[in-house]
Amino acid sequence: MHSLKITEGGPELLDAVGPLWEHLRTHHRGITRHFPERFDAMKWEERKSGLLKKSGPDRLRVFLAFDNKNLIGYCVVSVDALGNGELDSLFIHETCRGKKVGEALAKKGLAWLKAFPAKEIVIQVAIGNERALPFYKKLGFLPYTTLLREPHPPL
Repeated sequence: MHSLKITEGGPELLDAVGPLWEHLRTHHRGITRHFPERFDAMKWEERKSGLLKKSGPDRLRVFLAFDNKNLIGYCVVSVDALGNGELDSLFIHETCRGKKVGEALAKKGLAWLKAFPAKEIVIQVAIGNERALPFYKKLGFLPYTTLLREPHPPL
């Protein structure tokens, strides 16, 4: 990284996340063992709307990582109405991985959640993305539960 800069803000920064979120969606679509159609159907505007509905403007924080003015990663964290925190989304451009950018973003997001203060903090990792688990373990997270979903729910 020549000159890593992290910018922090609220929902006003979400639109900047959209293009990189599309890369994350494509990444998950490529590694999923189940539910590829769900990743195909995901749209940024729906994801953005869901984040805002869940948290509201004062309980959502966006961290953007820039290298020489190029957006290379982001982290979105939120606190829901019950006071529970979540690291909702984290993505680093493929060419910048392994350079501690994700760690820097995640630590800033987690620090914000702890200062909020969130009652507890969770991270959801998509099946197929198990390579991310050691990264989150280094940040102090451990597996807690596995959610199973019926592929084609009955009407």
